[in-house]
Amino acid sequence: AVTVAKISERGTFEEIIALAKAKSAEKGRVIGIYPETKHPTYHTDLGLPLEDKLLATLEAAGLSGPDAKVIIQSFEVGNLQYLRQNFSGYFTDPLDITVLIRLVRRAGI
Repeated sequence: AVTVAKISERGTFEEIIALAKAKSAEKGRVIGIYPETKHPTYHTDLGLPLEDKLLATLEAAGLSGPDAKVIIQSFEVGNLQYLRQNFSGYFTDPLDITVLIRLVRRAGI
């Protein structure tokens, strides 16, 4: 069984998904996930874009339907636009993934 104690300080995305699923089963309710894409332009510039892998991982985990309870957040706009435009390659309906959120930073923080 996946437990918080078995996940390293920085668990893999797959471990976090497994934990959410295990806790959902334990509690008898759906527990969603709220991943943030970290520095997507930097990773793309290195030739390591993360958006397609993120979508493929969600689909492989069965988190591609309208009840998936997934919210993807990012400080950047470009990757959120990419995710929205490319859902059809991974999902049957562009709205199958619940929400994309753009984070903003207040000046001086």
